[in-house]
Amino acid sequence: MKQRFLVCLTLTILLVLGLCGAAMAASDPIALEMELSNERFSGPAEVTVTIRVTNTGDTDMPGPMALYYPNGSRVEEFGTPTLAAGASASWTGTWTVTQEQLTQGRLTFAIRYPIINDDGMMVDKQKNFFYTIIDAGAVAEVEINRYITPSMAGKGQEVSVIYEVANVGTIDITDVVIEENAQISKTAGKILGVKAGEKATYVFPVTMGTKNLTSSATISYKANGSTYTTTKDPATIKYGSVKLEASLKADKKGGVPGDTVKLTLTLKNTGKADYQNVTVTDPALGTIFSGLTVEAGKTVTQEKEITISKSAEYQFTVSGTNASGETIETATGRVAVTAVDQTKAVSLQVDAVADKTTIYMLPGIVKFTVSVTNTAGVEATNVSVSATGVTLYNFESILPGQTRSFTRDVRVETPGQFRFDAHVADQLGQTVTFEGNIVRIVHSSPTATPSQVPLATPPRPHYEDLPSSDGLPSYVDTVQQALSIGRWVFLALGGVCLTLVIIGAASRIARANKSKKAPDHLERDGYRDYTQAVPAKKRHMMPESELPDLPVSPTADPAEEGDLSSDPALAEPAEDGSLMEQAMSELYPDAAVQPDAPAGEDANATYRRRRRNADEE
Repeated sequence: MKQRFLVCLTLTILLVLGLCGAAMAASDPIALEMELSNERFSGPAEVTVTIRVTNTGDTDMPGPMALYYPNGSRVEEFGTPTLAAGASASWTGTWTVTQEQLTQGRLTFAIRYPIINDDGMMVDKQKNFFYTIIDAGAVAEVEINRYITPSMAGKGQEVSVIYEVANVGTIDITDVVIEENAQISKTAGKILGVKAGEKATYVFPVTMGTKNLTSSATISYKANGSTYTTTKDPATIKYGSVKLEASLKADKKGGVPGDTVKLTLTLKNTGKADYQNVTVTDPALGTIFSGLTVEAGKTVTQEKEITISKSAEYQFTVSGTNASGETIETATGRVAVTAVDQTKAVSLQVDAVADKTTIYMLPGIVKFTVSVTNTAGVEATNVSVSATGVTLYNFESILPGQTRSFTRDVRVETPGQFRFDAHVADQLGQTVTFEGNIVRIVHSSPTATPSQVPLATPPRPHYEDLPSSDGLPSYVDTVQQALSIGRWVFLALGGVCLTLVIIGAASRIARANKSKKAPDHLERDGYRDYTQAVPAKKRHMMPESELPDLPVSPTADPAEEGDLSSDPALAEPAEDGSLMEQAMSELYPDAAVQPDAPAGEDANATYRRRRRNADEE
C-alpha cells in the first residue's frame, strides 16, 4: 500500500512538472539550432560552430538579445538583434573544444533575451543549449581506395594506378608509403602526411606492354608515434586491342585560383564499327560527357572548361558499346593542372597613348608611348612588348609597383586599331600575355590651315556685250523695251479715255433725269420737238448724231436711192402738211417729197418713215 502511494505521488509530481514545463515552453517563443563541423575528437581541437535563433511567436521581441560562448564571453559578431515575429538571426564561427568539455561530452552556448512575464513586466531570460560531442581518444584509422584507368589497354597505352588515402581517424597521420608490384613500379610512392578528416592521392603511371599487368600494394603510415600497415589485394590490368583512342590536353599548365583551364578530349575510332552511348568520367569531376557517338573512322572532339581551385591531375575514362553490344573501356593520359600562389603571381598593366589619332596622309607616322606597370607583389623579369606579333621592346626587370615606358614611331599603312601586349613567364614557365588598351587611328582628307587674307586692289571691271540666250541681235532688246514702254503708255491713255466716257455718260443720265420731255431714241443727251421746223441754216450746225447728213444725189437713180414718191401713203397731205413739208424740205432739201403717203398717217409718222428710208439709202 505504501509503495503504491509513493508511485502515485511520483507520477503526480512528474505530471505537474511536465505541465509546468509545457506551459513555460508554450510561452517561450525562442527556438535555437546548433551545428558542429565535427563531433568526434581525440583531444582539444578547433571546431566550426553554426547557430541559428528564430522568434517563433506571434509578436515581436520586446528587446534585443545576445549570444554567449561556453566561457561566458559575448559573441560580438552576432550583435544584439531584436527579432520580429518569425524572423531569424544566424552566426558562424570557430571554437576550440577543451578537454573538460570533451569529458562532459557537450559543448554549451547561451543566449539572453527579454520576455514579458505574467504580470506584464519585461524581464531577462537566459537559455542554455548544448551539442553532444564524443571523446574518441587518439584513434588512427585510414581507408585506402585504388582506381585503375583503364582496366584494359593496348600496347604503348598509358595506364594509371591511383591510390586514395583517406584519414577517417581522430589524429593526423604521417609518412605514408605505398609499395606497388614491381610490374607497376619499382619505386615506392610517398605522401608526407594526411590530416584527420582529409584525404590524399598518389598515382603510379605505367605503360602497357603486350601482356597483362598485376597491381598489388602494401601501405604503411605513422600516427601518434606508432606505425600502422595495411595491404591492397591484387588487381589485373588486361592487355587488349582497343579501337577507340582517347587523348586529353590542356591549353595551359595552370594558374592562380580562379583562372580557367580548357581541357580538350579527342576520341578517334580506328575500327570498322560505330561506338555508341559513349560516357566520359573523371574521379574528380564525375561524369563529364554522356550519350556520345563515335562513328567508324571518325574523330570527335569535346571541350571542358574548369576553374582552378587547387593543383590537380585529370584523366578521363571513356566507355561505350559497339553494334554487337560489346562493352569497351579506355582512358586518356593524365593532365596536371597546377595552382600557383596568388601572392607570387605576376600581374602587368599595359597602357598605350598615340601623339595623334587622325592621319591625313597614307602611309603616315604615328608616335606611340607604351607604359607597362607591375601591379603584383613580385618582380617581373624579361618582359617583352609586342604589337601584331612583332616584338617592339624588352624590359629586363620591372619591380613591384614600378612603371616603365618606351616610345616608338609606327608606320601606319591603313587606318585601324592598334594594341600592345606584354608577355612574361609565370611560375610554371609558361608565357602569360597581358593585353593593352586599344588605340584607334583614322584617316581624314587634309584641311587647309586658315591664314590671314592679304589686302588686294580689285581689278577694274570690264564690260562687254554678251549675246542673248536666244541668239538675236542686240537691237532686238531695245525694240522690245520700247514696245513695252508704248504698251504701258497706251494702257494709260485708254484708262483716261474710259474715264472721260464714264464721266460723259454720267452727265447725260443726270440731265435726262432732270428733264420732263420724252427722250429721243436717237439722241440721249437732249430732247427735240418734231412739230416745229428746224432752220436750214442750223441743220448743219447740229451734231451728226442728232441730224445725220444724208444727201441724196440729184442724178442718182430713184430706184437705187429709194424713191419716196412710190409710197402711196404720201399721196395725201397731212393736216399740217405745209408746216411738215417746210420742215422736210429744210432737213432734206435734195429729196423730193412724195405725196403718196398712206391715208391717216400723221406728219410725225411720215417724217420718221422718210428719215428711215433715207438712212437705209
